[in-house]
Amino acid sequence: MKLHESKIYNHYLSQMLGLKHNFEIVDMTESDWKDGRGNPDKIIGQCAIYYLWKDIYIKEFHELDLKDWYNKFEKEIHGWVEPKKIQVN
Repeated sequence: MKLHESKIYNHYLSQMLGLKHNFEIVDMTESDWKDGRGNPDKIIGQCAIYYLWKDIYIKEFHELDLKDWYNKFEKEIHGWVEPKKIQVN
């Protein structure tokens, strides 16, 4: 694996893990806390936790189309910075 390929895959992996561990906390003391919701993934005290993307599939390195991912997120992968303004006299 080349350095450039690993950088692209690490970007993909960080994005997917961010989605997979995205969650919503619901206060169970509210009378309508379960309206429109299924069973919570976890209950901690009076808080119900629902993982929003818990079943998302994260591709292995060999499964990911690196070129496609790179084309979509090129600026993020390279740490894009706002260009400096050039003053013309």
